[in-house]
Amino acid sequence: MTEPIRSERAVTACSEAVLPAPRAAVWQLLLDIPRSTRCLPGVHDVEQVDERTYRGTVRFRAGFLPLTFQATVELSELVPPERIRLAARAIDPLTGEEVIASALAELSQLEGSRTLLRYAFTIENPGLLGGLGRRMLEEVNRRMIQQFLQCIERELVTADKLSSDC
Repeated sequence: MTEPIRSERAVTACSEAVLPAPRAAVWQLLLDIPRSTRCLPGVHDVEQVDERTYRGTVRFRAGFLPLTFQATVELSELVPPERIRLAARAIDPLTGEEVIASALAELSQLEGSRTLLRYAFTIENPGLLGGLGRRMLEEVNRRMIQQFLQCIERELVTADKLSSDC
């Protein structure tokens, strides 16, 4: 996997899943931003700004602290159908600091119309989140990635079932 961009303060979580669909179908789903963002826990009200930029609300809990961010996300690297990199920026509502994050999804075609999806999420400048504890933040990221991958798999299975029923 291409290494995510790292800084001294960065917090990264990675995971992967073997998905029951060809790489082209997974790629299409990931680029269907309204549909794929429904799989991101806590992401709401996503709207397209331009061809590669989106805005939305991110709500999640880090330990006892509920957080809400207004984020802007740019599709910063597209290598069809192999790799997508997203760059996100938001302002921490408690500190006013800019929080910078990135996500990297890499797709590899496997035998039998299956795809390996590797996903890494990095918070470059965690701001107040970093003060909550690196391990807790890594665990929150890891859980969010697992939920995302499970939802993507459900979406692919549902789409396959619908197309085979016709």
